[in-house]
Amino acid sequence: MISNPTIDVVIPVRDLDKYLEQSINSVLEQESVNCNVIVVDAGSLNPIKLPATIAQNARVQIVRSESPLTAGGARNLGLTYTQSAYIGFLDGDDIWPNGRCKAMLLELQNGEALLVLGRIENFHSDILSKKLALGENGKPAFAAGGILFKRQLLDQIGFFNNQMTVGEFIDWFQRIVTAEIPYKTVDAVALRRRVHIESASAKQINNRLDYLKVVRTWMQQKD
Repeated sequence: MISNPTIDVVIPVRDLDKYLEQSINSVLEQESVNCNVIVVDAGSLNPIKLPATIAQNARVQIVRSESPLTAGGARNLGLTYTQSAYIGFLDGDDIWPNGRCKAMLLELQNGEALLVLGRIENFHSDILSKKLALGENGKPAFAAGGILFKRQLLDQIGFFNNQMTVGEFIDWFQRIVTAEIPYKTVDAVALRRRVHIESASAKQINNRLDYLKVVRTWMQQKD
C-alpha cells in the first residue's frame, strides 16, 4: 500500500450533533492513512459548530447550507470540497472501526475495483433505542458509510440524486451495477451503525415512496 495515502471523508449532519465528535474522531484515528474531514451542515435550524477538541484541527472543515438539504444533497455539497484520490462517507452518528480504511485501500490499490465495501455492525445507542430493530450484523454494508472509492468513479456515474429523501444511496449504487463498474467486498467491518430514536432511519416510515421510485427506475433500466 502507498505510504500514508490521503482520504477525504464527507460527514453530513443536520440538527443532531451530539454524536459528531465521536464520528469525526473515528475517521481521524484511522491507522496508516491521512484523513481529511468535510462536515456538511445540511441546513440545521441552529448552525452546527465543531466540537472544541476538533475545531482547531487543520484536517477538519465545516461547510453550511442555509437551506435544508437531503442526505444526497449534503453529500453532493461535500464532494465539491474533496480533492484526494480516495473518498468516503460517514453519517454524523455512526462510527468507522479502526483499520477499515487500511483494509479497503489494500483492495483498491491492488485490484481493478473502483469501489470497495466492507461489512456492517449495528448497535443500539442506549436502552431506549432497543425498541428499534437492530438489523443483521456481518452483512455487506450497502450504505454510504460502508464504502471507500476512487475519485474517478464520480466521472463515470456522477453524484447523488438530491431530490430523494431516502433511498439515494441505493439509487447511486444501482448506477454502478448497471454500468458494470467493478467493485469488491472485503471481509472486515467497515461501518458501525448506531441505531437510535433520533436517527433518520427511525423517522423514514412515511418516506417509503422514494424506495418505490428507486425500484421503478431500476425495473425500467432492466427493460
